[in-house]
Amino acid sequence: MSIRSKLGQSKIAKGAAKWMTDNRGLVVAATALPASFLFERARVTRDVLYARFGASPEKHDERVRRVQEQVRAWNASGSNRPMCTARPPWLTMSTRTSTYKKDCNHIEIDLRDILEVDTERMTVRVEPLANMGQISRYLVPMGYALKVMVEMEDLTAGGLCMGLGMETTCHRYGLIQETVVAYEIVTADGTLLRVTQQSDPELFHALPWSHGTLGFLVALELEIEPAKPYMRMKYIPCHSMDELCEKTYALSVADDAPEFLEATIYS
Repeated sequence: MSIRSKLGQSKIAKGAAKWMTDNRGLVVAATALPASFLFERARVTRDVLYARFGASPEKHDERVRRVQEQVRAWNASGSNRPMCTARPPWLTMSTRTSTYKKDCNHIEIDLRDILEVDTERMTVRVEPLANMGQISRYLVPMGYALKVMVEMEDLTAGGLCMGLGMETTCHRYGLIQETVVAYEIVTADGTLLRVTQQSDPELFHALPWSHGTLGFLVALELEIEPAKPYMRMKYIPCHSMDELCEKTYALSVADDAPEFLEATIYS
């Protein structure tokens, strides 16, 4: 290919990139929105079919043993490649590049079931890949909801609690990991631990934000509360950033704070 041809292609590419940047609203509306809608419908359909035909909470212990076997096999192999979950990077809500797992030893963790609801202790026990949509569809017909129910349905309980999860009830309960009663993890030597505030307070408080570096999460217990069928919404307009911050703070710390609080900024 001649230099002139290469320069011509470069100009075309730059021109196309500039046009898409200048008209990104059209590009998003024509491509990303339809693709996102179809992906979301496929995900919800998969979750509903799985809950109806594929869920097997009674096999949880068997699945955990398979995780332990993989970890022990990694130890026995003497491999110096670090372990990570085999979940594809493109499914994660992360700023890391999609190739960061390629040099790791992949551990299959197929744990996506809701295990049990304890209405006396007001907790739900779930596997780490159970997502917010699944949990909501399971709990709401029973009259309950997570204390911190993240609105993005495809986010998983494990990812939110080992990373970061917040929602409109956080001014009352804190981040989602502050509603965790117990973590169940498989450590680097294949040991299964149930970690609570009482059993191991240091590890219990180290697991949030650890992003799986302290062990593979295989189950967790989260606090739930009764869910009311309706809510009354009050919209309070603000006309400056200072006013927004002042009102949001005042509502957050008030003795009669609203059950849900969200601030939206329009640019």
